[in-house]
Amino acid sequence: MPTAVWRSLPLLGNERLDAQHRALQGEVQRLAEDIHSKRSAEHLEASLALISQRTIEHFHTEEDLMKAHGDPGRILHADLHRELILQVRRIQYAAAKGEPLRDAVPEFLGDWFQEHVQKVDLEHGAYLRES
Repeated sequence: MPTAVWRSLPLLGNERLDAQHRALQGEVQRLAEDIHSKRSAEHLEASLALISQRTIEHFHTEEDLMKAHGDPGRILHADLHRELILQVRRIQYAAAKGEPLRDAVPEFLGDWFQEHVQKVDLEHGAYLRES
């Protein structure tokens, strides 16, 4: 069984964002377990597509909150979001062309989210908390 791809995430103080973080954490962990269990390529691609969709929805939620609260760093924050989405799209494209998803994919996603939430999101916490 693969180890957890991320540690406990800090809470931002926004119930919706914190729930989205937990849900994404669960999806990435399931992808890691499915890769380890050698699930079909179609199943893995569908799991990655779900992670991508939920990540985009989560990023929209964050960015809307930051805009509504006048966060001056929201443009740079959104740029980091777009960079991840592009990286995930590249992984999806490679998988669609027959390249197998490997353990490195959930490890990369887990590391990215862990770093992003602990450092970037917490820096913007005042703009992401409940109003």
